[in-house]
Amino acid sequence: MKKQTQSIILRAAIVGFLSANILAVTAFAGQQEKTSDEKKSTLTKEERIFGLVTIYHTAKQHFAMFEQVPELDWDQTFMDYLPLVEKQQSLLEYYQILRRFTVLLKDGHSLVSLPDTINLTQMGNLPLNLDYVENQWVVIERLPTKEILKQDVLPGSVVLTIEGKPAKNYIEKEIFPFVPGGTFQGKSGLMNKFRLFPTSAPVHLKLRYPDGSMHSRSLYPTSKNNPIKWRDLEHVKRWRWPWHHMEKYATKTLEDNILYVRFGACRQSIEDKFAKLIESKESSPPKAMILDLRGNVGGNTPIKTVRHLISKPVKKFFFKTPCSISYVDARIQSARKKDRSADETVNDIFEDFPEYSPGWYSFSGSVIEQEKSHYDGPLVILTDRMTSSAAEDLVVMLQGNNRATVIGEPTHGSTGQPIFFDLPGGGKVQICTCLSRYPDGRSFVGVGVQPDIPVKRTIKGIAEGRDEVIKSAINYLHSLKTSIK
Repeated sequence: MKKQTQSIILRAAIVGFLSANILAVTAFAGQQEKTSDEKKSTLTKEERIFGLVTIYHTAKQHFAMFEQVPELDWDQTFMDYLPLVEKQQSLLEYYQILRRFTVLLKDGHSLVSLPDTINLTQMGNLPLNLDYVENQWVVIERLPTKEILKQDVLPGSVVLTIEGKPAKNYIEKEIFPFVPGGTFQGKSGLMNKFRLFPTSAPVHLKLRYPDGSMHSRSLYPTSKNNPIKWRDLEHVKRWRWPWHHMEKYATKTLEDNILYVRFGACRQSIEDKFAKLIESKESSPPKAMILDLRGNVGGNTPIKTVRHLISKPVKKFFFKTPCSISYVDARIQSARKKDRSADETVNDIFEDFPEYSPGWYSFSGSVIEQEKSHYDGPLVILTDRMTSSAAEDLVVMLQGNNRATVIGEPTHGSTGQPIFFDLPGGGKVQICTCLSRYPDGRSFVGVGVQPDIPVKRTIKGIAEGRDEVIKSAINYLHSLKTSIK
């Protein structure tokens, strides 16, 4: 009864907030005396509430992954956050609250984007990309800022402290609460992409370089992805991960006629290039193929690519999306009110809607046909923590149908088409609208696609610029019973 009362109060509050804030936003838009910058940097109490309600209601209606966070009481969480946004605060402080609120959904596709007035000026990234390697936070690449050019931070350097606190504790308590994602590896990848530090002050680090020497560095966050250019070719060669310096799509023939394909994004243009590659190899196919999806954060699900990598029909991944067919829901509700055991009546209602169940529309069992020109030899897929979204769809369809061997690190564990809504002050919220699974129903969202052959990078390998994952893939291909040597 208490829960029902809270629910009624909550619904009434939301309706009141929405009505009041629609009027508030309309009035706000009509305040011509304020400059554009002023309107973006200050919000009324009603507008701040409206933004929180927008996120709450959008997730309530569209979020597909509540079953992944059974401990989250979304209604109560909204009520807990409401007093936080009612307080007078700066636009940045307000958006940090919205970020924390949305991160509680634990999904990499559900997040708040900062307004440009904050994102392009007030907040930035460290000029370093970090990853958790051998139970330590390690520098794996760095951006060429003036500070880095003056005193380089070498790949393979271990970050011991951030702002005087152990790096592990600082990142978990000060960084992760603002980074979306349902997996540790997903958050550790995205934290390098989100602007989390004020650009007005340096961040103090203590590092242990690969040679064992200790260094203290104070680095200003940058709001630019690549502020200036490196001065020499050695920096260009080593400043990124092994796959980062390459184009989004690249191919080369490795030893023993192994075809390496860098598939760095799920775009139509890349799929078209891959299709032409397979067609060109039809008369003299490679003995094996390595499809590198490391760093591929998705795009559009690459069905065309799957068709060129199968020799027989395979099952597409399963997915479902929140959906309400009001007429059907009303009939079900009515039947259950009359008789709580009216399962037969409910089943009769569903006969006209075979893909629908209360609150959900699902797609399963669909089949993907092979292309006339296709490659059916040994196939290895390389993955890492940044392999996500449509790239994970690709892995799931091939691994889930026993078509490929996955080597490397677990993937991000987040896929699904997000829906976008504007927020007061110029930001946006996006919420994931579909939950995907393997063709056989296994889950990978919130877990990550697990590699068949796990390969963990080492600090030594990072420091020396070695690609340990590709080496493992080549060794695996050489070990196959049908040797390709």
